[in-house]
Amino acid sequence: PIEPEEVVALFPFEPKVGETVEFEFDEDIKKIIGHVVLAKFRSMGVAERLGFVWAAIRDRFGANSQDVSLVLAFSPEEWAAMNEQSASA
Repeated sequence: PIEPEEVVALFPFEPKVGETVEFEFDEDIKKIIGHVVLAKFRSMGVAERLGFVWAAIRDRFGANSQDVSLVLAFSPEEWAAMNEQSASA
């Protein structure tokens, strides 16, 4: 089985510019879930972002990529705005 840290390692990130990559094992669905927040996503649409993320996961893990279920992909600005909204809710 894939470890969440192995998925994180696929996406080098720079916290200083608001990038973050986090994955964890969800006990309820028995799958890995997470998010990828990269500056390069600023110029990509949603489909292109997810294509980039899933291609990296499939290339590295092959058939085992089915161990990953949910991946969200945002630019740093989108991620910050989403976190601000949830903090004020």
